[in-house]
Amino acid sequence: MKRTILSLTTAIALAAPAFAQDNFDSVIADALQRYGYAEENIDTLTEGERTEIYTAATSGDAMDVRTALAGMDLTEMGMSGEMANVEVTPDTELEVEEVLTENGYPEGTIDLLTQAEIANIYVAATSGDESEVQTVLSGLELSQADGTDAQAGGAETTAVTPDSTQEVIAYLEERGYSQEEISGLSDGDFASIYVAITSDDENEINQAIESAMN
Repeated sequence: MKRTILSLTTAIALAAPAFAQDNFDSVIADALQRYGYAEENIDTLTEGERTEIYTAATSGDAMDVRTALAGMDLTEMGMSGEMANVEVTPDTELEVEEVLTENGYPEGTIDLLTQAEIANIYVAATSGDESEVQTVLSGLELSQADGTDAQAGGAETTAVTPDSTQEVIAYLEERGYSQEEISGLSDGDFASIYVAITSDDENEINQAIESAMN
C-alpha cells in the first residue's frame, strides 16, 4: 500500500481543517475524514485529484470514493485503542484477505482499505465473535463479488425503506441518541442497525450501533 499513517498526536494537532471554505473543499474534506485520511492531505492534492475525489464523493457510490482515494499517496489518520496495537504485516493482511474472501468480497478489496480498517477487521476476526466480524464488515460499505452492498451475516442487501428507517430512528431516540447523531448516519448504517434490531440479539444491536456511530 502506498499510504502512510499519521501519528495520533499529529492528527489531533491538525484536526481543525483550514480548507473547508466552500462546498467543493468541504465535500473533499468530508470524504477524506469519512474514509480515514488526514484532512491536511487536501493541501497536497493536485487539481486533478481534487476533482476526482469530488466527482466520486458526489456520485453517491462509496466504492468509487474508496477506489479514488486508494489510488493516491495519502496520509492516514492514526489508529487508536485496540487497533493501535495491531501491526499490519503481510501475515495480517493475508488473514484479513481470507476473511474478506470468505464473506464474498472480490479479490483486491483489501487494497481499497486503510490500515486502520485492516486492523479493525483483524481485531474482530481474532476475537472469535463472528457477529463482530459481520458488524465491522457491514459498516465499511464495501461491494461484494455479486455487486451488492455487504450486510451483516452475508445476507442479501437490506433495502432502506421509510418504515425501516423510522424504526431505527425511534429505537435510537429511545436509547438517548440526539437528532444530530442520527442525521449523520448513512443508508448503510441504517440498514446494518435495522438488521441487528430485527435479530433481537442485544450484543449484535450494540455492536451495530457502536460501529455506525463511530
